[in-house]
Amino acid sequence: MERTAYIYLNIKSYDGTVFNTQVANWLQLYDKNDIKFDYWHVFSVQYLKDRNYVQSQLEGIKSTGINFKGYTWAFPSKGVFARINAALWYRKLKKYSKEYDRIVIFSRCMFGKEIACLKRWLGIPVIFIYDGRAASAEEYRYSMIKSNDFSKKRFNMLSHVLHTEAVTLQVADRTFTVSKSLKRYFNKNFNVDSEKMFIYPCLSDSDKFFYSEEIRQKFRSELNYAPDDIVFIYSGGAGKYHATDVILNFFKRLHARNQKARLLILTKDTEIIEKEINEILPSFGAYVKYMSVSNDEINNYLNVADFGILFRENMPINNVASSSKFAEYMLTG
Repeated sequence: MERTAYIYLNIKSYDGTVFNTQVANWLQLYDKNDIKFDYWHVFSVQYLKDRNYVQSQLEGIKSTGINFKGYTWAFPSKGVFARINAALWYRKLKKYSKEYDRIVIFSRCMFGKEIACLKRWLGIPVIFIYDGRAASAEEYRYSMIKSNDFSKKRFNMLSHVLHTEAVTLQVADRTFTVSKSLKRYFNKNFNVDSEKMFIYPCLSDSDKFFYSEEIRQKFRSELNYAPDDIVFIYSGGAGKYHATDVILNFFKRLHARNQKARLLILTKDTEIIEKEINEILPSFGAYVKYMSVSNDEINNYLNVADFGILFRENMPINNVASSSKFAEYMLTG
């Protein structure tokens, strides 16, 4: 029987909610289904001298309960530095080639250049699964448009992101995509074989997000909502990309039609949302609440609401996306 090592490589920083929902929860789900990944974190070399940051990140990652095995470093993946990165990772991963018959590397990061080297160096079959959650080049292009920065430096970086995304998709043995639209985008723009791609949307854990009449009544009471109040909720980041200004203007028009409408916002970006509320809804204090809650508490407050709200601008990066908010809204009724 073939012995397979499962390795998860990740450079995304630990930020609490997003890391838990998009990394840790998935690894825990695989673990429940008898696929145990060894988690290896990749730090950018910019943090080499910032030991406090590294230590706080490691503490946060370990607190999730995933099978943390260690960490390594990475330079920007350009030119010879991609091979240097691969060499650094090889030193950590070479032990697997002695203990196993093959290695499955799973990552949501664009590590195609480095993985191509590891496939040649490790001496046993390496299967690379790329978790393609977004159109990365489109995201960078979007940031250029929003910042109105079309300098040569930004175009050079766009070229780098585009090339890195292309290499990663070509090196990957299988690519997970979050939507049919993203699958078509990869196929059309990078000539990725449709047979290599598997669609799975951003989902949520039904053990953590669920409807409960008891929870609903308890937290509606704590928030002083009347039985006939109609509560609209938004859960997520605040600011231009998240279109929270659109949400507030939408609620302003909604409340003009129905005086029982209420808005509840769950966000870590409390300073941003407070500023937007003061600008758009200065006299709506009795009808709009906002708060920052832990990931474990979100289910309680989603149960309070009657409707979930999510707006996104009509842009390629949003058209190919799959928001886990939809799943959370639906699971909580």
